[in-house]
Amino acid sequence: MRAWAILRGGGPLMLRDSEKLTVQALGKLGYLDSNFNSDVTEAMLAFVNRPANKHMLRKLEMLPVPMDKLADVDEKLRAALLSHFTNGQWQVPAQDLEVRQLLQRLGFLSAEANDPKTVSKAMREYAQQEGLPWRRTYNLNVFQIMHHANTNPNKARWVEFQS
Repeated sequence: MRAWAILRGGGPLMLRDSEKLTVQALGKLGYLDSNFNSDVTEAMLAFVNRPANKHMLRKLEMLPVPMDKLADVDEKLRAALLSHFTNGQWQVPAQDLEVRQLLQRLGFLSAEANDPKTVSKAMREYAQQEGLPWRRTYNLNVFQIMHHANTNPNKARWVEFQS
């Protein structure tokens, strides 16, 4: 499983330390792109809320807190990405298969539909029905909807910070 996860994440990579390290890493990991995931704040929010990433950030005492501003979160993520106290393996964004299956089961999406624009429209309708905020990025909408659909009282809370 670990080898598959590394391959799915694009394989190992090394980035040079810079002020843009966090943004570069989020891009390489699939949280940030020029299409459906172009908002840096939401890319960071999606990254810190993935379970393995959240666990590692908590262990490093670098998990964002509600009063953190974007610059604080960027600083924490940069430090975590550079830390020698991690194995350097970060969780990539969730694929949209589960959210597509959920939306199909609930009648928001046809079985044939799988292009991001159509799925995004269905996610927006679901979010409106469930009273969820609409996010600017595809990845964060996928994560938020699946988090909402799978909510149980024992689940870890959603990490938020100031944007």
